[in-house]
Amino acid sequence: APLPAEPQPSLAELIAEQDRRAPTAPALEWGELVLDRATLAGRVSRIRDALIATAGDSPVVAVTGSPSAGTVAAVLAVLSGGGVLLTLDPQLPRLRRQAMLTRAGADRLVVVGDVPQQVVTDSLTVVRVSPDAAEVAVEPATAPDPGRTVPELVRDPAAGYVFFTSGTTGTPKAVVGRRDGLVHFLRWQRGTYGVGPDDRCAQVTGLSFDVVLRDLLLAPVSGATLVVPADAEAAAPARFAGWLGERRVTVLHAVPTLLEAWLAETPPGTPAPRLRLTFAAGEPLTAATATRWREAAGGRVVNLYGPTETTLAKLAYDVPDRPAPGVQPVGRPLPGTQALLHTRAGVACGIGEVGEIVLRTPYRSLGYAGQDGPGFEPNPATGDADDLLYRTGDLGRLRPDGSLDILGRADRQVKIRGVRVEPDEVAATAARHPAVTRAVVAAVPDAAGRPLLAAWLVAPTGTSGTPSQVRSFLGKRLPAAAVPSVITVVEDIPRTANGKTDWAALPAAVAATAAPEHVEPRTELERTVAGVFATLLRRDRVGVHDG
Repeated sequence: APLPAEPQPSLAELIAEQDRRAPTAPALEWGELVLDRATLAGRVSRIRDALIATAGDSPVVAVTGSPSAGTVAAVLAVLSGGGVLLTLDPQLPRLRRQAMLTRAGADRLVVVGDVPQQVVTDSLTVVRVSPDAAEVAVEPATAPDPGRTVPELVRDPAAGYVFFTSGTTGTPKAVVGRRDGLVHFLRWQRGTYGVGPDDRCAQVTGLSFDVVLRDLLLAPVSGATLVVPADAEAAAPARFAGWLGERRVTVLHAVPTLLEAWLAETPPGTPAPRLRLTFAAGEPLTAATATRWREAAGGRVVNLYGPTETTLAKLAYDVPDRPAPGVQPVGRPLPGTQALLHTRAGVACGIGEVGEIVLRTPYRSLGYAGQDGPGFEPNPATGDADDLLYRTGDLGRLRPDGSLDILGRADRQVKIRGVRVEPDEVAATAARHPAVTRAVVAAVPDAAGRPLLAAWLVAPTGTSGTPSQVRSFLGKRLPAAAVPSVITVVEDIPRTANGKTDWAALPAAVAATAAPEHVEPRTELERTVAGVFATLLRRDRVGVHDG
């Protein structure tokens, strides 16, 4: 049956409707600063006017800055003014940010407050915004770039934003999202869960995760108050539960790893938050985590699923009060979406049969910018050129009640702290180091069963300092979630008869040839506490995404 896309209002119309209803209602809290809807709308308008006045040959506008009222206003200005949004976490490596600007074809950059490690901006018009969004200044480009390449996909009138995901080719993929898909999701979330003026939505996701769009936009389109931590420390593990309670937050988005860490790090006696809704996404949610979080924070726990390519989330599951043991289902599709299960031969799976999750929806993204290909394939059942399928690479199984289980990956892609990482991208980058002749990267379980990245390098030119050198090399080019926790130098990497990496033999090879000093593991405390929180709370260098 056809899945036609229903006409959607614009994001600006949704927000303006709420502004007209209650212009004096609180729209945003950032520390002690409180902006009502009319005031925030005025500050967004000033930034939007500056962007429209400086429009050049590209619709792509990058926004970078620490969490603040100014960063929120800048994002709203780009999206409501017809620009294509590219968010840049200021803690990403400088080379990574520069590559993102270049690949997306941005010609304007909004800088909120003081941003470290500035990228080259000679060919960019820079719009500087104060952290409270009250002041706006324009710095014209000083060296126009006639050779700027603007991907055709971002010129599509339907394009709304660009987010980068990890790519198997060694180059991040630029996913171009649709405006109507974004609005469709927000209207569904608002209506299904009754988000409205009495709600207070936390904004704690970093700019590099596409989840940040859920964080930032649900409140403005619902008449709710957006609550932003005054600084990263306000959302540190030991303080976060208390912050939620102090700020009377009712709606939260988070990855399960964060929920677990918040539970583990909250000091005894901390006043319990009383949430109404917790949306979990990005990695498997277990019954134990959902139960413990509900006991600690109250409210409903909703498990969302959907890759960046299909816009924010396309399935949802309300975790019951007594969830079934183990990993929770990802539920049923949103309106206008079908979740199909296919065998390797492309045959539809029956109930209980394991297959690849394939998503069908007109509210998908436009695809990949540049030369990465469309990312979608025609639906063989209809032959309609506009009816496309997205093969997620995730394995699933249909339950008798119609909900969908998720069972892992069909390929080697892995989630590190909820962030989507392609080991092949990490290996390709490591192999560019002058001392490395070959590299392979894979996910291995840590003591708690969580995945961490391990790299094996062949470096015959000298091995004494290679692991630390390669880690530094990778840290300047990749987000922190993609930098291996363990780097081992080996004499050779075993191969199968057809020349591929022999993964089964690799551990034995490492044990036989790797000297102890060539293994540099990072501690669990560093990776799962400091790293996890810094990742989503903007202190880490995240640049790969999932919804």
